[in-house]
Amino acid sequence: MTTFDRLLSVRERRGAGFLILIDPDKIQNETLPSFIREATEAGVDGFLVGGSLVMTSEFEKQIAVIKHNTTLPVVIFPGSPFQVSSAADAILFLVLISGRNPEHLIGNQVLAAPVIKKMGLEAISTGSLVWSASWSRIVAAAGPRPAANPIRCSPASANSPGANGI
Repeated sequence: MTTFDRLLSVRERRGAGFLILIDPDKIQNETLPSFIREATEAGVDGFLVGGSLVMTSEFEKQIAVIKHNTTLPVVIFPGSPFQVSSAADAILFLVLISGRNPEHLIGNQVLAAPVIKKMGLEAISTGSLVWSASWSRIVAAAGPRPAANPIRCSPASANSPGANGI
């Protein structure tokens, strides 16, 4: 069963899944193993690993530590085409739909695709929308266009007919 299939089965059973995002730059290596075990025992459905910058050289090691302390899916949430590791179960193949920066629309995917394929890493296609009224690193990098009438989504909308969200 693929990682994506595992996540879909969680959605079918419970209506939604709960994954924790771990930013390698913000978590301490000493506390990572106990954090992963506690989150697993608490009922999390998987882990996302990545961040905007990932300045640490420990990315690969941290994924291995997470995998050693849980049987749940470990999925890379890449902030750049260099955040790739065969130690993970899968990687979100992100396309920033609301951005104007061509690097985030297709450029980074073109760079990372051959590496991901060569590693045999499962790629999960993911569209991302960023709307913000305030400045952040993500907004600065993405350059999203302001939404005249932003769509408001509630947790219930994930169960709407035709919705593919996890």
